[in-house]
Amino acid sequence: MLINKIKNYIIIFFVLLAVYQTGTLWFEDFSSHSFFYTFMSANDHATYEEIKYTLDCIMISAGNGEYIKRGNDIYESEYKAVFDNAVKECVTNGTYSGIKDGKIIDEVLSGKCGVYKYDYKFEKGDAAKLFGMEASKFKNIGSFDMIIIEADNNVPERMRVAFFDDDDSERKAYLFELKNNDIIKECYDVINDFEIKENELYYISSEKNGLRLFEKNVFVPKSSDEKEFCDIEVKNVFEEDGSVLLMTLEKNIDNFFDNPAIKWSSTVNNVYTYSDENTVVKYYTNGILEYSNYKNTSESGSRDFYEDYMTAISFMLKDTNIKNEYYLSGYKKDSDKTIFEFNYKINDMPIIMSDDMKNETGMENMIEVTVSGGNVSKYKRVAYIFEENKENNYFVRLDFLGAVDKVLSIGDNEGKTIRNMNIAYEIEREKSAKPKWVIDIEGNIYTENAG
Repeated sequence: MLINKIKNYIIIFFVLLAVYQTGTLWFEDFSSHSFFYTFMSANDHATYEEIKYTLDCIMISAGNGEYIKRGNDIYESEYKAVFDNAVKECVTNGTYSGIKDGKIIDEVLSGKCGVYKYDYKFEKGDAAKLFGMEASKFKNIGSFDMIIIEADNNVPERMRVAFFDDDDSERKAYLFELKNNDIIKECYDVINDFEIKENELYYISSEKNGLRLFEKNVFVPKSSDEKEFCDIEVKNVFEEDGSVLLMTLEKNIDNFFDNPAIKWSSTVNNVYTYSDENTVVKYYTNGILEYSNYKNTSESGSRDFYEDYMTAISFMLKDTNIKNEYYLSGYKKDSDKTIFEFNYKINDMPIIMSDDMKNETGMENMIEVTVSGGNVSKYKRVAYIFEENKENNYFVRLDFLGAVDKVLSIGDNEGKTIRNMNIAYEIEREKSAKPKWVIDIEGNIYTENAG
């Protein structure tokens, strides 16, 4: 009899649980409805394994106002793990100091610090999912495109984390402070003991050095600093000696079909097309791979950044011929879809297309992924791989002020301020890529030879 009563109580519990789950599914957004979801969200390791490729780079202070840039191999690094924990500790157990004027950037860059740089702006609410934490912890943070983690040995009992909206006309920072926590020393030690590469390229902060020709803080290589570079070889894995490698191409394309055996193919005007009833994959002999999915889904429109981004990354992992690391260079969102744009990077520097290549391909970035209704509806990428050619090394004297002067002398640019500036490898089809200055003035992009 007692056993039957216990069974009845268990059944009643699960009935009530089912009612609760059904109600929350009906009335609330998916990302916040279930306590099972809460338990899953608490698994920080799983979250960090998933939310990769968002950072352009991490800048790490080397002392004397100099910074080291890391763009490649950062997601499995010890220093990023420590910085991530520092952000979480500061936001969770620290004190929110309020919204500060953007000028505070000069102060928090003064000591030892790590800087997360993004090539786009995160919106309010994105930070919680980026760091795998409850939304309530980040409720005070608005949009941002840079995070500074400061651990200054001059104030050893204090750490500060600042989320900067450095791309906004008001330039503001959301500041947190943490005191007397073990993570402070960990953070300071990982910065202080950072491994310096041979032939390291050092950067300076435009804000710290009073360079008023920039609209916001920009990290630029030290002027007149001569460094050794090597050519970057550009290879098309689907072509050789002017001919398409059909077996290699088809093996890669099979990854995009649920049942590759039933796909059909055709070749018209040097466009190689593979299809089934829902999917079309095309390869163009200018090196472009394009996927389109016309299957109707039960969902409609775009979801939040995190869900759509995870869908895009999961899809990209199917493309087994992506050999280089990539990062999110921007995204566009409307009511129907979200378009994510990625660029490759090598030697801690981005790889970008020349203007001629952009015009030829109709693309602004190396990879474009469109997510709609919870699925990838379009995917387009430059199907190249990039490798160092260390047999062709050369020295470049980096003079960013000289490059700025050249660009400001073009047309009516004189007197204008620079929105952004960096150094990148620019490619022209299957030719070697060399370092160039990339300068943004009012949204217009200019490139100049580096050296």
